[in-house]
Amino acid sequence: MQIKSKVKFHNRFDIEVIREGVVIQKGFAENIVLDQAYTRLCALSSFFVNIHYGTGNGTLESTRTTLFTHLGTKTAETTETIRALPTSKWTRKITLNPSDNVGATLTEVGVAFGSTNTNLITHAMIKDAEGNPLTLTKTDLDVIVIYATIFATLNDNTNTRMCLSSIISGTVNYNELIMYFTGGSYNTTSAIELDLNERDTNALSTIHFITSKSPTVVAETVNRKRRYSTRFEITEGNTYNQVKTLSLNGICRYTPVPSVDFVNKIIGVGDGLITQFPVIPEIMNPIFKRNSTIDGNAIISGTENPTKRLSILSFMDYPVVGKTFLSWVADPFATGGQSWFSYTDMGTWKNTESLQGKKIFLDALGNSNNDTGYLYLDSSIDGETWTTRLSRGSRASSGRDVQSAIVTWDDLYYRVRMSSYGLGVRMVWIEDPLNSAPIATFATPPALGETVSVSGRVNYFPKSTDYVLDVSFEIQFGEGV
Repeated sequence: MQIKSKVKFHNRFDIEVIREGVVIQKGFAENIVLDQAYTRLCALSSFFVNIHYGTGNGTLESTRTTLFTHLGTKTAETTETIRALPTSKWTRKITLNPSDNVGATLTEVGVAFGSTNTNLITHAMIKDAEGNPLTLTKTDLDVIVIYATIFATLNDNTNTRMCLSSIISGTVNYNELIMYFTGGSYNTTSAIELDLNERDTNALSTIHFITSKSPTVVAETVNRKRRYSTRFEITEGNTYNQVKTLSLNGICRYTPVPSVDFVNKIIGVGDGLITQFPVIPEIMNPIFKRNSTIDGNAIISGTENPTKRLSILSFMDYPVVGKTFLSWVADPFATGGQSWFSYTDMGTWKNTESLQGKKIFLDALGNSNNDTGYLYLDSSIDGETWTTRLSRGSRASSGRDVQSAIVTWDDLYYRVRMSSYGLGVRMVWIEDPLNSAPIATFATPPALGETVSVSGRVNYFPKSTDYVLDVSFEIQFGEGV
């Protein structure tokens, strides 16, 4: 399965000539991206370290590696960083002091990955506000500030959604590509994950995680692509036999996976006595056969998929994260960006029916030592008097801590609260252990040796020992506007 996403890259320059504290002239420049930029981008190597400036003229060509006439370079310093979807931006500047390059006439600029004149990755000619060529003559009274802004647009593709945030080893981070294009810390290798959850959100979460593998990564500079590929073997990813989402951890998620049609899938063999047979979960418009004869009288019960991890509340799909990230976590966790304090009530809700018989979990993903965040799940019969059903205590090592219990109470009201913050992620989910699969009940028992089969469609990939699953994520880089 090949999954494609696109990233558009663009660079703009804003130049100010300042004399005695007053801006006396402004210049602008729109770049072209040079071919050698993709050597850096496809490898996720650093690309914006210096700003070059020069005095030459000519026709811009992507095959160039230098300015027309290189005059100088300086290491850039960051002035603004905005991380967002679909477009993030990173602005850096250099300053030419009064004593620098006196008498030179600046006509061209570019972003570079180092101080060498051949390290250029973008190239632009300086123009005025109307788009006419402009020259900036440097005097010993002038300060010239050259701002270079990088714009990176992460584009969703068919069924592929770029994600603003991700959870890696229990820590919430921005998208790896956003971090790369805005000068942050990032991983050059991202695991490919199989996921039970088909949610359409801007966050990647391990709530419905099945398994993951480290991919083979290839930088295809000529094609301006970065490719992540792996194979899940017949023994891998079979815990739930359902894959609804494929994720490139920290970057994007693909959902839903293509539907799969079952044709005459054998679900049992009659013995003359048994009338009930397990059915493939979530199969649509099933057609049952006994040997080759259609049986339209079978009744399906227990249609809920018990192995799918279900969030009790929709907002519980979002991670509870450290204070640093509260500004962008979805409501109700971060309304107004407030901080949590001791025994904060994180949400109260009423179920429409009892959870009795189901198994309920508190799941904690931690990544730091001495993680002392406490999480509590309470229930109530009236929404007033509360009983703590599960609690998660402190842990002095990284890893995952899951507390669970079979629900034996009839309470409809629930709430989640925290006593303090750690650096891990907290979540709540439920499973139904009482029904392992939907059941098809026949009016009469299939005869001894009679095969029972079903045909129909499922909206997931039924990963099992019957299949290997080849997955390839492809990031296509290109020039934006």
